[in-house]
Amino acid sequence: YRMVLADLFRHDPAAYGRAKAKVDFSISVCHAVGPLIGAWLASISISLPWAINTVACIATGAIAYRYLPESLPVAQRVPFRWKGSNPLSFVTLFRRGAKLRIYSMVHMCQYFLSGSGWEMPTHQYDQMHTQTLFNWSLMQRGRYNSVRSLCSLPASWVTGQLLRVIG
Repeated sequence: YRMVLADLFRHDPAAYGRAKAKVDFSISVCHAVGPLIGAWLASISISLPWAINTVACIATGAIAYRYLPESLPVAQRVPFRWKGSNPLSFVTLFRRGAKLRIYSMVHMCQYFLSGSGWEMPTHQYDQMHTQTLFNWSLMQRGRYNSVRSLCSLPASWVTGQLLRVIG
């Protein structure tokens, strides 16, 4: 989402910061409310959260496709090709100068060690550990994740306010 916001607000860094803070805040709200809703839906049917998530993702993609403007001029667009695409192409970031190498390594470490977000490996270990240690039900784990996410809400809100003041 950062790249989309950077494209949309490329001429106004303050607006980019405010928009990013709003998105981060909404993500924190979803992380606070989502586990409770997911646990409740899973208690009805184990596949229900996945089905609703699939529908929400398709709807989000359709809305983005319909309403987000394309920022790259038609002459510069390149069609995607399966042949020749390399899943390890990100490695080139580490060869484009010391600053980009350091930034890439810091970002990668932050991504894998933060433990936030459903796609993070450390979050899955945290879930397994709390399940093993406390023998919590789905609802208890959902409550725990919601409270943990609620703690990040003030930080997301304050970031937006600070960017508004600083500019």
